[in-house]
Amino acid sequence: MKKTGNIRICNGNVFINPLVGFVKLDVQIEDGIITHLSDASMGTSDVDIDATNQFVVPGFVDIHCHLREPGQTHKEDIVSGTRSAAAGGYTTIVAMANTTPVIDSSQKWENIFDIIQQKSSIEVIQAGSITSGLGGNELSSLFLQNHSIPSFDRKNNAPFVFSDDGVGLNYPPLFRKAIQQAKKENYVCILHEEDATISSNGVIHSGNAFPELAYPGIPSSSESTCVARDLLMCHEEDYSPHFTHLSSKQSIDVLMGLADASYRFTADTTPHHLYFSEKNIDPTDTNYKMNPPIRSEVDQKALKEGIRSGIIRCIGTDHAPHSTSEKNADFCNAPFGIIGFETAFAASYTALVSSGWISFPQLIQLFTNGPNSILKLQNHSAIQPGTLGNLTIVDEQEYIVPSEFFSKSSNSPFVGEKLKGRIRSTIFQGKVVYSDQNKW
Repeated sequence: MKKTGNIRICNGNVFINPLVGFVKLDVQIEDGIITHLSDASMGTSDVDIDATNQFVVPGFVDIHCHLREPGQTHKEDIVSGTRSAAAGGYTTIVAMANTTPVIDSSQKWENIFDIIQQKSSIEVIQAGSITSGLGGNELSSLFLQNHSIPSFDRKNNAPFVFSDDGVGLNYPPLFRKAIQQAKKENYVCILHEEDATISSNGVIHSGNAFPELAYPGIPSSSESTCVARDLLMCHEEDYSPHFTHLSSKQSIDVLMGLADASYRFTADTTPHHLYFSEKNIDPTDTNYKMNPPIRSEVDQKALKEGIRSGIIRCIGTDHAPHSTSEKNADFCNAPFGIIGFETAFAASYTALVSSGWISFPQLIQLFTNGPNSILKLQNHSAIQPGTLGNLTIVDEQEYIVPSEFFSKSSNSPFVGEKLKGRIRSTIFQGKVVYSDQNKW
């Protein structure tokens, strides 16, 4: 990504920190780096952005998404996926390894890394798989390599995030070996918590909302039993795991209890689990089919309590594109997943801030400093001289989600929903990569 000349953002409400909140300041970016904050007009610039009545915040970070390249580019690719992410306010995203083929070797990781360098409009951190082919039988050669670098140093182009997202890692002896290696190499392990022997062939939450449909259900225990087991094992090995897309009150109860006992972990949930409960969904529309499923109002409330209490540290999109033909299958046979980049901020604002669960500055933390601290990223999470010119400009206006997206796919249950909070501009390393005034 080539850096531009100077950008000046004028008259915006600049995010300082959760305690101070926002202060009206101008921001100057030169050669990709923030150089000045001022309450008065600064020097010349190549690009002026008027942010009157808008909010200037650090660029968003998504800890969990799927870009589908290589092998599934009819759904998404690096170009379309990163444009979609930029339209959602993201300047850094973590792409999962369940591509075709799975990113489980150095050669496969280097191949996709080269594509990312050539085609991405923002920063993409490519995760590797924990096990070979996501099979859960043996650790991948990529995971076993001795990369010998701290997790925040990517100068040597080595992976530091690993996940078998899409399946659970359910063989305890292998899981223990994995976390021992992760601790040794300072890896971030993103854990998809699901016991497939419990979730079985389920397609929807095991609740009481649609008994007449007789869809096979996915019990909360398929997630929470794995959360409990894995956290106990990680505690024995003195390793802090990251639990992704949590969906159930049971999981929050487990984490709250063990957090009080000083067990170390981090966790995220998704905008769709915060915005929808099973009573809101249309069980005949496969855009409401995701894994883990949308659960009950009790689960939804527990997730919000988990955010308010600090049990959940960030919000991840789990952006999962699928083609229209795939999603047009019947509910039991359609693939799990929805797209999420372009609605994540507004859905979260509406679910959490508009309803009074948390403040606007606290929401910004969930999109910025929360994931930054988990990923141990440097120079990302503050707006101050010397930090990267990765910024997002948002407002609090209400809008109706359109049916067209920058993503190649359109599998979203948010189409037609009235949400509050829009992305106005996204700036990555001093370059405007999205503006609602310029529709690409």
